[in-house]
Amino acid sequence: MARTNVLWLGLAAALASPLAPQESSSSVPERVATGFAFVEGPVWRPHDGAVWFTDIPNQRILAWSPDDGVRTCVENSGRANGLVIDREERLFACLGGARQVVRIDTDGTRTVLAGSYDGKRLNSPNDLALDPDGGVWFTDPRYGDASDVEQDRMAVYYVRADGDGLRRVLEDIERPNGILVSLDGSCLYVADPERRAIRAYPILAPGRLGAGRDIFVGDEELDGRGPDGMALDRDGRIYSTYAGINVHTPTGELIRRIPCPERPANCTLGGPGGTTLFITARTSLYTLQVDVPAPLPAPALRTEEEPRPLEGFESATIDPAIGIGYGVTTADVDGDRLPDLVLVDQDDVAWYRNPGRAGETWRRFVAARRLTGDLHHVCVAAADADADGRVDLFVGAGWNPSDTEGSGSLHQLVRPDDPRTPWTPRALHHEPTVHRARFVFGPDRLAELVVVPLHGRGNRGGVGAGARILAYSPDADDAWNPSLVDDSLHVVHNLDPVAWDDDPEDEILLASREGVFVLDRSGDSWARTPIVTGVPWFRGASEVRGGRLPDGRRIVATVELFHGNRVSVYIEADPRGPAAGTWFRRELPGVRPQSHALALGDLLGTGQPQLVVGWREPDVRRVTGIHVLDAIGSRGTSVGVHVLAEDIASEDLCVADLDLDGDLDVIACGRATHDLRVFWNRRGER
Repeated sequence: MARTNVLWLGLAAALASPLAPQESSSSVPERVATGFAFVEGPVWRPHDGAVWFTDIPNQRILAWSPDDGVRTCVENSGRANGLVIDREERLFACLGGARQVVRIDTDGTRTVLAGSYDGKRLNSPNDLALDPDGGVWFTDPRYGDASDVEQDRMAVYYVRADGDGLRRVLEDIERPNGILVSLDGSCLYVADPERRAIRAYPILAPGRLGAGRDIFVGDEELDGRGPDGMALDRDGRIYSTYAGINVHTPTGELIRRIPCPERPANCTLGGPGGTTLFITARTSLYTLQVDVPAPLPAPALRTEEEPRPLEGFESATIDPAIGIGYGVTTADVDGDRLPDLVLVDQDDVAWYRNPGRAGETWRRFVAARRLTGDLHHVCVAAADADADGRVDLFVGAGWNPSDTEGSGSLHQLVRPDDPRTPWTPRALHHEPTVHRARFVFGPDRLAELVVVPLHGRGNRGGVGAGARILAYSPDADDAWNPSLVDDSLHVVHNLDPVAWDDDPEDEILLASREGVFVLDRSGDSWARTPIVTGVPWFRGASEVRGGRLPDGRRIVATVELFHGNRVSVYIEADPRGPAAGTWFRRELPGVRPQSHALALGDLLGTGQPQLVVGWREPDVRRVTGIHVLDAIGSRGTSVGVHVLAEDIASEDLCVADLDLDGDLDVIACGRATHDLRVFWNRRGER
């Protein structure tokens, strides 16, 4: 008892209160304790050096360790069944007799997470799995006497860690039992013992599942009934309890069957080094040594973090008096191999020469002015499109989104010999409501200009013709001629060129009212594939950026509700796993209305990208600014919200290494604040 924990005495009291209702290294499980009525719910507690498990008929939670043997931790457990713990040592338990799912903090504070649904008591919560993004998945079957059952069916539920938002998520399994969340968080495994099946469901968002499928169906003669409980190892392999222990790949393929002296009900990995499989089997507890250790314990479920200042960045105002700053990008305009700034505001297209030294002045040169009279400019694209060593500039103007018939313009700015002097505008074919333009590089690393209108021609309220997205390519006479990319969407807001696959050419991410899509070129045409569309939470996206996590999985960041107060990241499921092809949505904290500026990049040197978000207008408290959101792709950790600035209302921003020191800087242009700013990344100088 030396390590049993003053912290957990409160836990025992809370549960005992009246309110508490791969291949194996060895091939034969060893019985280490026996004499129980029916054991279940094993969970390894590394801080205790013991495996905790439940003896359901005797209403006890027990612990076993090699040094202390078996001890009783909790009496009157409410017929506790499945148990899990998180890294904060908090216990989550299914109390089948009390018909509750509870969380017990280390000080003994007891929270009932779920006890009823739709005003009726739950059946008999059986097993549960932690969702590190904010909740608990649990099964609710009933075995034995069903005379007091109030629910109309046996189901799977989801509830947040604070007990809010209980939702019935699955009704297609007759009597669901064991449950697991895959290591990457993209898949929910559920045991369907009436059909001897393990089913896998893509996790699309907290409490939201895609269509399920059987990944394994047991053999009636070899496996009998089951599975019951299940466990995962660090490689994502599944240990399932049938007649014995079956071992599966993450996609369900059977690796081997391990006989067990008694029929197992559940199992978990733990012990020193995490390589002991603990098996609860009817009247006994067994151990089996395996090669692959247990995963790390599930992280604690956290609330949103308060914003905190972002250290290591130095703000510098490049221009304090621009018009409405619609767009900013970087390009080496003067050919000195330093990235310059290119800005489009309501009246001017200007570039700012990078002086190459800290503290020196960025000189401003106006390339063009008032291309469409009093109608504003709206976007700019800059790149050396034809690889001749000279930057090409294109500008969208004539901004009047209410006129879907005659508004808009697109101009090529023909470069003079001296780029510091005015450039000559050349009008190109355009669609109404030209809104965004970006260069997309092909397999020869020459570029096409892709231009996105906000609306289709004559479109009213998203009804009518589709928005004609065009790609412009130069011919031998430097005439930029358009070809159709897509015209199936009706309100399109922004695009992002991305290296989506392994081919050498760029693909395109699109944000629209109808969904977020990726466009991939195939010969002379483009194929459109949805990332998200037609799901309950989605009400349109206005901004989009793409990137990759350190493990190579893709992420897509969006501003949703059109200039709205939702910023989400969609995380690709492991392409080798059972949820391949699906995306998990994570809504990020620290976001305000009028979110508009968006960028992805590893500013903090953590090895994964952070999301930079800016607001183009002050909120009701007159607060505006730019935040950097960290750990956006780390499932199971809270998102760090860092304040980069609180005194700029940014319509657009980008990240680039302006001083070539290896660290990404942030460049932002103000809409309501009418300024152009650089936030120098000085983290490497500390």
